[in-house]
Amino acid sequence: KGTVVHAEHLGADTNLYLDCEKAGLITVRIFGVYNAEPGATLYATPDPAKTYRFGADGKVLK
Repeated sequence: KGTVVHAEHLGADTNLYLDCEKAGLITVRIFGVYNAEPGATLYATPDPAKTYRFGADGKVLK
């Protein structure tokens, strides 16, 4: 569960920046155009095979 902070429309894709209660700020990439207003609540279930996590130093966590 997260609150939309910003929606970035990139033509073929949309990046949503969500502030999540448990995970903090995350970026969700959606194929196609997705209209989401800042402040809207969204629910997302990530595919672990397509998830990237980064440490405080910016390096990918395994």
